[in-house]
Amino acid sequence: MSKMHLLLTIVSVCLAAIPPLPAEVRKSNSEVVALGVVGPCRSSIVDGDGIVLQDQEEVRGQETKYKVTAFSFRVDDVEKGSLDQGETMTLAYRKVILPMHFVGLQGQNEDLSEGDRVRVFAMRAPAGSSEYASAEADSILLEPNGWETIEVLAADTRKSENPRTPPRLVHSRHHGFVPDTPLRLNRTVTKRECPWLDNDIEAGTKVYLYSGYTYGTVDFRIGVAVTLAPGPNESFIELPASALSQHAV
Repeated sequence: MSKMHLLLTIVSVCLAAIPPLPAEVRKSNSEVVALGVVGPCRSSIVDGDGIVLQDQEEVRGQETKYKVTAFSFRVDDVEKGSLDQGETMTLAYRKVILPMHFVGLQGQNEDLSEGDRVRVFAMRAPAGSSEYASAEADSILLEPNGWETIEVLAADTRKSENPRTPPRLVHSRHHGFVPDTPLRLNRTVTKRECPWLDNDIEAGTKVYLYSGYTYGTVDFRIGVAVTLAPGPNESFIELPASALSQHAV
């Protein structure tokens, strides 16, 4: 093994990705735990001192850089911290863009969008020179899972819909599908449409909603994370939401 290969191996091991924080650790490490709605978001590519780089491309280069996103957050309920209901605060999180051929710290697992209703887990923004310097945020999200979606049942829809129809999930990344009820493909999904598949998946195939961490690999605007067999330990794949149907049993 060459010295360079050995060095890269050591660095890769030292910069191993952070596993999701357990629920009890995430809460105890937070200075703020609050429920609310995400407002406008703004992102910049910065260096380690928070200086905005001229190159705003989210691509790997020779040096580590960071995509820092700051957003306003309207507080609806406070579970920890000295906040008031209805208060608006500024939060920030980062995505780490490592140099070519390096693996390691990834920052926040997934991005937020304006209008998302979430629970945030945050701590005071670091003082002095850091990648968060330009964000001017009150607090930063814990990594790598500093927020979680709040699933809200649209109770008023159950009065007008067939009682056998599952209630629609609002502010969800499940496109209206509910957990614990299988889905079926209403058409064949091919490898040409979804190149990450090992094989075409035929119409009528039964799949199940995935509820674990997707680490930002699923485009939730058009896709859904599913498993081919039930169970929390099954590997997930992304399928187009338009190819899936669900009916109460």
